[in-house]
Amino acid sequence: MTKRLTISFLFFLGIISFFSGLVHAETIYGKNYQLEVKSKFDGFTKELKQFLDQADGTYQDFFSRIGLERIKNTEVKVIALPTKEDFMAQVSVRGFPQGFIPGAFYSRGQQSAYVYNTQDPRIYLSSLLHELSHHFILDFMPTGHEPPVCLNEGLAEVAASSPIRGTSIAFSPQMQLHSGREVSLRAEKGTLIPVGTLLGMNVNTFQVLSGQTDSYPYCQCWAFSQFLVNSNGGKYRSVLVSLLTTKKPKSSYREIVEKALPSDTTLAEFEKAWETFAKNPR
Repeated sequence: MTKRLTISFLFFLGIISFFSGLVHAETIYGKNYQLEVKSKFDGFTKELKQFLDQADGTYQDFFSRIGLERIKNTEVKVIALPTKEDFMAQVSVRGFPQGFIPGAFYSRGQQSAYVYNTQDPRIYLSSLLHELSHHFILDFMPTGHEPPVCLNEGLAEVAASSPIRGTSIAFSPQMQLHSGREVSLRAEKGTLIPVGTLLGMNVNTFQVLSGQTDSYPYCQCWAFSQFLVNSNGGKYRSVLVSLLTTKKPKSSYREIVEKALPSDTTLAEFEKAWETFAKNPR
């Protein structure tokens, strides 16, 4: 009898534990977002909410300035996890390539971004700034279109380089010292990844190469995206827009670039401008 009571009691405790976990899960709703948190009253949650309250308008301004037109308004869900252990439990079931460990991630299928409390708002808000870019950029893409991984990640890095003051986003892309140094070294050695190769990579190949090279592809994708967005006063933004919005092109990236270049610029001049920029990314 005692043994049965003990088993029943443990089972009862298990049920209480399970449902108490559910009770403590809270969902906060805002403009085009849901924020799922453990408790809505802690500092981590408040900072995330203040950040997300600005996010929709911030990305609207960012992508519109590039020259993209918003087609739809899709709600994103942010799942905020209290510890790295909770976050890594989510990473472990996602099938990321060996050696590739994200600091946060976005699930397109779930339209959800996962982030955890690093105890440093500059880190987790910057990570979220990157991941939300993957969501909001799709609002500016033709339905069903998949932007090149290089530009998807590169623009997210450009966005994440912006300074964060408290929980306020100031979209003013800055120099990424580590990425700039890595790209500059490769440019001097002549070992940059060919742009056509970068633009043609799928997600898995990109992540595998990142795991093998200490995330180098992110560095070059940041530099190339920064080049397209900001170099020469934004002269090549038309190229960026064309590369992003040309749906499943049969032509090579070179043909897309040639058609989108300003009338006073040849493909050779464009490629030379990129090589020059890569030696001193800014």
